[in-house]
Amino acid sequence: MIRWLVLVGVVAALASVSYGQTLESTAEERKDVSVTVYNEDLGLIREVRELKLPAGVLSLRFQDVASRIDPTSVNVEVLRGLRDFTVVEQNYEFDLISPNKLMEKYIGRMIELVVKHPRTGEESSLSAKLLSMNGGPIYRIDEEIHVGHPGRVVLPGIPENLIARPTLIWFLDSRGGEGEIEVSYLTSGMNWKADYVALLGDKDEIMDVTAWVTLTNTSGAGYRDAKLKLIAGKVHRVERKVTIPRREVETAAAMALKPGVVEEPFFEYHLYTLPRRTTLKDNQTKQVELLKAHQVGLVKEYILPPKRALYRPGRRYKGVEKEHVVVMIRFENTEQNNLGKPLPAGIFRFYKKDSGGNLQLVGEDMIEHVPRDEKVSLRLGEAFDIVAERIQTDYKEISKGKVYEYEYKITLHNAKDEDVTVRVEEDIRGDWEILQYTHDPYKESAHRVIFQVPVPKRSESILSYRVRVR
Repeated sequence: MIRWLVLVGVVAALASVSYGQTLESTAEERKDVSVTVYNEDLGLIREVRELKLPAGVLSLRFQDVASRIDPTSVNVEVLRGLRDFTVVEQNYEFDLISPNKLMEKYIGRMIELVVKHPRTGEESSLSAKLLSMNGGPIYRIDEEIHVGHPGRVVLPGIPENLIARPTLIWFLDSRGGEGEIEVSYLTSGMNWKADYVALLGDKDEIMDVTAWVTLTNTSGAGYRDAKLKLIAGKVHRVERKVTIPRREVETAAAMALKPGVVEEPFFEYHLYTLPRRTTLKDNQTKQVELLKAHQVGLVKEYILPPKRALYRPGRRYKGVEKEHVVVMIRFENTEQNNLGKPLPAGIFRFYKKDSGGNLQLVGEDMIEHVPRDEKVSLRLGEAFDIVAERIQTDYKEISKGKVYEYEYKITLHNAKDEDVTVRVEEDIRGDWEILQYTHDPYKESAHRVIFQVPVPKRSESILSYRVRVR
C-alpha cells in the first residue's frame, strides 16, 4: 500500500527538497477504468494504470483526470510490482489554457501583433505592451493607448503555471520498479436518472414498460470502454459551497443494451451493474436500457381530489364550483405483476395507440425510488368527459366557536360511453362525524373520508353528505 504523509507546518522542509526527474502518466497508460454514477451530481472513478518508476525523489504528473475532481478524495493502491514508495505531496493543477487565460498571464509584458495590409495582404508585426484585459485587451503601442486592435496576437510561449489538461502532481520518494496502481477519486458533474416508457393496452388494464437510464457526464474528462455501475438512493454528503462553472451538454444517440443488467442491494441503496462496457465522453448525455416488462397489470381510477379549507369555522360558499376529476394509474411492483424490481426515481411517460395505430402521449408523472412489492400511483391528467360540480347546501354553527355542521352536494357528470366510478376524496380536520350521506363513507385516515360514486354512461350521479366538525 502507498503511504500518504500528512504534512503540517513543514513547508520549509519541502522547500529544501530538490525533486529530480519529472514523469508523466496519461490515459494512454490506462489498463482499466470503471465509473460508478450516483443520482446527485457525483461520480466515483477507478482507473488502473501501468507505471515504471526510477529510484529516488521525483515528481509524477498524473494527467487526464476530471476537471471537477475532488482532490481530497484521491486514493492510490499498488496492485502489483511496484516496491513501496511514499507520496509526500499532492497538487491539483486546473489552471487550463484558454485565450483569455493566456492573455491575462501576459498583462504588463510585451507581445507581438501581426497586422495584414488590407490591399496587398502582406503581414507585418509590431510590438505592444498588454496593459489590461478588463472588458477586452488594452495595449500601449509606442506612446499611444489602444483599446483593442485588429492585429493577430502572437505570444512567445506558454507560461509554466498554465496546463493543457487537468493534472494531479505527486512528489514521490520511490525505490523504483514497474507495476500497476489503482487510482480512485470522486468528481462532480456526473448524474443519472431513469425514464420509463409505458404503452397502455386497448382497455387500459395492462401495459408494457421499458426503463431507460439517462447518463450525463460534464465532469471534464472522458472514460473510454468503462465498466459502468449506477447507485440508486440518496447518499448523504457534507455540503460544500464551491462555485464551479457549468458546461454545455450535447446529446448523443440513444444506445439500447441487451438484457443482463444486474441489480443488487448495496448498503442502504441499490446497485445496478450494466452488462457491457461503454464509453462516456465529456459533455455527453447517453441512454442505455435498464429493464423491460410486459403485461403489467394496472388499474385506472377517476378521482375527485380533496378541496382545501372546506371546513373552516364560518366558511360559507355561495353558488356552484366546478372541479376537475383527475385520472390516476395504479399498479403493484411485484413479481406476480411481472415487475418485482427496485425502480429508480424517474419520469413515467404513458403512451397509447390511436385508431390509426399511432402512439400518442396520454400523460406523465414522477416516481420516487420504489422498492419491490410496493404500490405505485401516478397522475396522468384531467378527465375531459367527467365533470364535478360542488355546492354548499347548508351551514350551521351548533356551538359558538366549537361545533359546526356542513352539508355539501357534489354532482358528477359522465359524458363517456361507458360507466365509471369516481373516487371522491374529502379532507376534514378536527373531530368529525358524517351524519347523513347518499353513498357509504370510508374513513381512510384521521383526516380523510372516501366516497366511491358510480356514474352511469351519459348520465350523472349526486353525492350528498352532512358532517359535524368539533
